[in-house]
Amino acid sequence: MEDRVDKRLYQMFFVWFSANFNVLAFSTGSAGPAFFNLGLRDSLVILLVVDIMYVRKLRLESTVN
Repeated sequence: MEDRVDKRLYQMFFVWFSANFNVLAFSTGSAGPAFFNLGLRDSLVILLVVDIMYVRKLRLESTVN
């Protein structure tokens, strides 16, 4: 059996994007400008920082266990 190696990274992006883009995440991200009077840039920075913190936490937990 030969190894299957797919070099098209955009297909993995669409798998990731479709799994992570849902109504709950979108509504949580849009709460910054709507309820806390933050700008769009501020809301995106906060979302990015929280996502990075969460990914680092998951990475640490997956290497320990």
